[in-house]
Amino acid sequence: MKNTKERIIDASVLLFNQKGISAVSLRDIADYIGISSGNLSYHYKNKNYIIDAIFEKMEKERNELLNAVEQHPSFENINLQALAIVRLSIRYRFFYLDTLDIIRENSKLGKLHRQYIERHIQYVNMLLNHAAYTGHLIETTNKNLYKKLSEMVWFTLQFWIQAGSIRGKKTIKPEEAVETMWQLILPYLTSKGKEKIPLNLKTIKLIQ
Repeated sequence: MKNTKERIIDASVLLFNQKGISAVSLRDIADYIGISSGNLSYHYKNKNYIIDAIFEKMEKERNELLNAVEQHPSFENINLQALAIVRLSIRYRFFYLDTLDIIRENSKLGKLHRQYIERHIQYVNMLLNHAAYTGHLIETTNKNLYKKLSEMVWFTLQFWIQAGSIRGKKTIKPEEAVETMWQLILPYLTSKGKEKIPLNLKTIKLIQ
């Protein structure tokens, strides 16, 4: 059985996702799990403390995903990791929809989030350069090519939820985000690289 702090975090994520951070009060969270506002405030003084705790939980899950694939950087594992990253974003979608408001309100968390962004871009760049080294992507003397591609990949995965929300999509499909990611990478694949593309992508005829 989950303790009170865990129940507060779970309820906060649920309510933030449903209504947005600004529309949810501490009273709403307390009422949802059936505790007093005083009891909730004992654990978390305000919403910023709750968001900090959620970010810490989210960061731990993201790092576990990155570290798992870093040990085995195959295209299949990259595909699975990208799917997992988007699914994680959907699970904590309020953070991605309200990112600017959150980091304006909480400068410390904003700094941590920017550090994560840089790490994620560097991580993608490392994977792409490894793929070029192993002959799965074209070799290039342009040192910025895969760095820029890494930023485009990050941008696609990071803002897929916002784009879907703005366009009025009721359902966000992680598979569509990952297919778009591979479309960005497609022009740089070698024949060897195309052979290693995950089977599910070949099925949808992403690779001609």
